[in-house]
Amino acid sequence: MNDLDLYFNRVLPVIGRQLEGKRIAFCNLEMTHLIADAFARCGVRNMLFVDSAEAQTEGPFVLSYGQQYAGRNIGQAISDQITSHNRLIENWRHLQVKRVEALRAQDVDLIVAAGNIADYQTLARFNTPLVFFLVLSGTPVNSLILVKHPELPDPSPVLDNVRSEDVLTSIDLKHRLIWLEASDLAMNFAKALLLRDSPYERTDLEDLFFRQGRNVVLHGQTKWPWWVHYLNPQHELEYIQRVLNQRYFVPQPPINILAEKRVMVIGCGTASLLVGELVNHCRQLFLVDPKSFSSFNPVRQLLGTDAIKQPKPQAIADYLLKRVGSNEAGTYNFETSNLKISDSDPRTLQEFEAILDGWQPDLVVVATGRTYDDNYAICEILRRRGIRHVIPSAFPGATHYKNIVVDGSDGPCYECIRGNTNLDYADGVDLNAQAREMFYTDVDDPTQPATIFETWPSSHSLLRLSIELLLDPELRSEWFNSCLAGDRSCFVGANLTQKTDEGAYAYGVTFPGQMVVYGMDELIRVDEDVYTCPTCQRSYSVQNKISTEGS
Repeated sequence: MNDLDLYFNRVLPVIGRQLEGKRIAFCNLEMTHLIADAFARCGVRNMLFVDSAEAQTEGPFVLSYGQQYAGRNIGQAISDQITSHNRLIENWRHLQVKRVEALRAQDVDLIVAAGNIADYQTLARFNTPLVFFLVLSGTPVNSLILVKHPELPDPSPVLDNVRSEDVLTSIDLKHRLIWLEASDLAMNFAKALLLRDSPYERTDLEDLFFRQGRNVVLHGQTKWPWWVHYLNPQHELEYIQRVLNQRYFVPQPPINILAEKRVMVIGCGTASLLVGELVNHCRQLFLVDPKSFSSFNPVRQLLGTDAIKQPKPQAIADYLLKRVGSNEAGTYNFETSNLKISDSDPRTLQEFEAILDGWQPDLVVVATGRTYDDNYAICEILRRRGIRHVIPSAFPGATHYKNIVVDGSDGPCYECIRGNTNLDYADGVDLNAQAREMFYTDVDDPTQPATIFETWPSSHSLLRLSIELLLDPELRSEWFNSCLAGDRSCFVGANLTQKTDEGAYAYGVTFPGQMVVYGMDELIRVDEDVYTCPTCQRSYSVQNKISTEGS
């Protein structure tokens, strides 16, 4: 296998080579640049950038990629970013035009755009399939995504119910999470349109969009940021109108106080995407990982092909210093370690404790991607010290992802949750033979077949939970405090959904982009009425008892 084949190796079971011949137009790159980046990483080399603006100094593009892009032409900037991320490809075909009217002379398979109502109305005049999203403020929902296609109901009447003053056309840091989550949904919808009638077709979205005509999506609420509603604009226009006509104050978390929080990230694989976002909030990061970047990594991790063979923590730290800019570098502190923390090596656990003594983190993200024994050992130390931590992981094929949250010495610990709820007894989704072989080759260090389309949503959910966990309880969102108060601290989201043989949705998630939460009220044990955790000594009544009597 050459380096380029290795680069694409772990995404091929998910998308094959179906995207390589596609041509996509992107409008308003301040809001759609991550989607362009995702498609480039998955094989799309022919792109049209319809934008003549400059990258805003504090805008989404610069916060994604660095101060070196501030003030630059944004079409050229995204082209340079894509090219520099993957230097293994030489025949990128990027065309930049200044005006939307130029689309009439271009042959494209899909248009991806965001912005305001007028922008949608202009683009809707073209016959090309279109994925368009708006970020909202002052309404009960955070964003609105429209999928326009000749075979789908016309979504345009929905916008008659949107006030122009409710549409955010400039995204600052306090609205960045909402924008990221809207972008995640839009990029997966765009990918689904391009994979139609292929072996990698998204059957869940095919059903929602093309069989049920539910091509208008409302996403995100103050009560639950992962609330998602797929709607038919012909049959449910009245409901959409009622929702969008309501005025609603949406409180924002006080993220300005996070700057001096100290975060440690153990495992810099997929979690490198989290680190790339955390640097916008926290100025003190400690990165731990024993590995170097491989050819497999750039397709869905933070750094590009130039980082191959470099130690992950130091390469990321060097990249972050470049990204924040030399004028600001003195206010940031990025420390690194190549320690491999192992339950079977007490010396490494002692070294880890010494690092904790010196660093005193406010939050630790345990993203080792390794055995549960190592995770248990790390989390047991953190629990004993009362350090808040969160443990992200993905299900086979990254069809679903979960984050287990531990609020220091309060509430359930990692060992309370892991393996003890009905989530752990649930049937998963089907994997094709290629994905199944890749995942199950090494059970101790499974290789996840997934693309950036799956890993960005998982990392952005981790980002939201990490921010909540960093805040003191009185400053957290009501939904987060409510979950923790009910000992519900295992958050499960879906990139795709599928019904099991029993007719239930896998892991209890009904719609793509939705998240559900599990807790100790779903505790399952064998022949036990009460469970006492060996790590935190908390005791729980067993709600779901499995009896072995008579077996």
